[in-house]
Amino acid sequence: AARLAEPERPVLLLSGDGAFGFTITELESAARQELPFVAVVANDSAWGIVVCGQREAWGCTVACQTHDIRFDQIAEAMGARGMRIEDPSKLGGAIQEGFDNELPTVIDVPIKVFSPTDAKRG
Repeated sequence: AARLAEPERPVLLLSGDGAFGFTITELESAARQELPFVAVVANDSAWGIVVCGQREAWGCTVACQTHDIRFDQIAEAMGARGMRIEDPSKLGGAIQEGFDNELPTVIDVPIKVFSPTDAKRG
């Protein structure tokens, strides 16, 4: 919708892996309709909001970790472009490369599980 509303402006989506998974099939629609945007997915292989609550309540987590889901590969399977960036210094260049592309681009960025309760622990 952002691309349709402002066709000349770049669109950047920042998302966690859990949230991104809820609407991932929209990648196929965007690719088919030639609506490029860049999605950076912070992939900690966990349901972050659940991790946060469980750590706060119990000091441990149960059933909130996932396998390493490769969102870059899912993007490719849906006709979009996928990239995986493990070196933070390369993220800016990858985003620019995505903006220059005619397809939606998903940049999968593996990160460590980190929640607000982790920040409290310092």
